[in-house]
Amino acid sequence: TKARIAELRKTDPKAAKALSDSVSYHIDHGNGLDYYKVGPTLGAGTSALLDNETIVYPYCYKDFQILDNGPLRFTVKLVYNPLTIQKDTNVIETRTISLDAGSQMNKVMIAYENLSVATPVVTGIVLHEPSEDYQADASKGYIAYADPEDSTNGQTYAAAVFPNKINDAKAVKFSDKEKKERGANGHVLAYSTYTP
Repeated sequence: TKARIAELRKTDPKAAKALSDSVSYHIDHGNGLDYYKVGPTLGAGTSALLDNETIVYPYCYKDFQILDNGPLRFTVKLVYNPLTIQKDTNVIETRTISLDAGSQMNKVMIAYENLSVATPVVTGIVLHEPSEDYQADASKGYIAYADPEDSTNGQTYAAAVFPNKINDAKAVKFSDKEKKERGANGHVLAYSTYTP
């Protein structure tokens, strides 16, 4: 379908948009939707290691295993491809995500294999449009963001809460180049340290 849409964009942009809209998961076709655009960012609470103050974005997971499949809890374990962090060349992230029935917060546990030294890690929520509609409080252990309202679908609120002490919490704006690459204005970030 993506190839057909690309071809139609050259000859019939209106038909290309209609076809794109018909398969988009950003439009509610009766089964729900995802209108919270994240692009190549930390989205709504993803964590990532820092390498010399640079976020090493986790790409796609390599393997998954469903550990619980309802009705009271859903849990999935994700294993990511190896990363290079400073001098460590085979760092493998394992992320376990669970959601209990009736809860509005996922629980995420992250572990890194083959990481030899304590390393900074951030958890972030993407900031859309020039917005000051976020909160970041390291002493209380949370970050939160109110996404600009969508005229059709309302407003999305995202937050991350940390049971252990975090080092810092603040908004970090993207450079103009990053804004174009990532389709966003920055992140509200919580900083902590991962100790092997």
